[in-house]
Amino acid sequence: MSMVATEQASLYRHVKSFVKYYHESRTHLSLGKDSPESRAVQPPELGRIVAIPQVGGLHHRYEPRSLKPPEPVPMRNWDQRESN
Repeated sequence: MSMVATEQASLYRHVKSFVKYYHESRTHLSLGKDSPESRAVQPPELGRIVAIPQVGGLHHRYEPRSLKPPEPVPMRNWDQRESN
């Protein structure tokens, strides 16, 4: 798979995305298979492992996602006004 940058802004976004991937996700043998910006080990008990696409889908980061869905946020009814 390859990427084609058709204009300077597109090239800038791709390079910026790759640099972020390189520093935050990619493992380095010289760093003991850690990334330059270290992160905590996430045990599988945190949830199902999902793939998070990076660099336009060329690479993926795998992280556990919670099995429990997030709590819904109550919506404020803007039609009801507080009366004094």
